[in-house]
Amino acid sequence: MIQRGKARPVSLLTAVVFGGVLAALIGIALFPIFPRQLNIHVGDVAARTLRSPRTVTFDSTILTNQRRDEAANAVPPALVFNPGPRTTQVQAYDRLAAQVTQIRAEATDPARKRAQLQ
Repeated sequence: MIQRGKARPVSLLTAVVFGGVLAALIGIALFPIFPRQLNIHVGDVAARTLRSPRTVTFDSTILTNQRRDEAANAVPPALVFNPGPRTTQVQAYDRLAAQVTQIRAEATDPARKRAQLQ
């Protein structure tokens, strides 16, 4: 005798509908209806923090100049040697020393010397 299999617990129509729904869901999951492109405009704020896969740096001339000015302002002012007053004072001293030498050489009387030097 030939035995036939038991009756199917799921009908053919149910299996076809299940397969169609499953295929549709997989299609929607793999191929989304809405495109995944970013609509980013200048001045937009990021919705979340993004981490870059690599380190990228750039040199900002504005920030560099600000840091340079801050560093320059942090240093106390330094005194610079000015030779001008020294030379004028030495010349004045030489003139007075020459006058004193001349008065000492010309005058023979000590009282007269003192009077001229004062």
